[in-house]
Amino acid sequence: MSPFHVWVLLSGVETMALRMQVQFENADKIAAWLRGQPQELNVYHAGFEDHPQAELVRKQQPAGGIVVPFEVV
Repeated sequence: MSPFHVWVLLSGVETMALRMQVQFENADKIAAWLRGQPQELNVYHAGFEDHPQAELVRKQQPAGGIVVPFEVV
């Protein structure tokens, strides 16, 4: 691996925790926004307290995740 590629890799690793935290926060905001819409939507975000596996999620990860699955009913 070239020195440049190592530098790019290391610079990405240094900021990974911050980038992941921002992604968690944005996913939470989007999920809450989707839930507040007047359309009939089912939002299955793992960060919600009423998620079927909310307890397991809290044990395994610091936030609800960055994926916000939903369906239009």
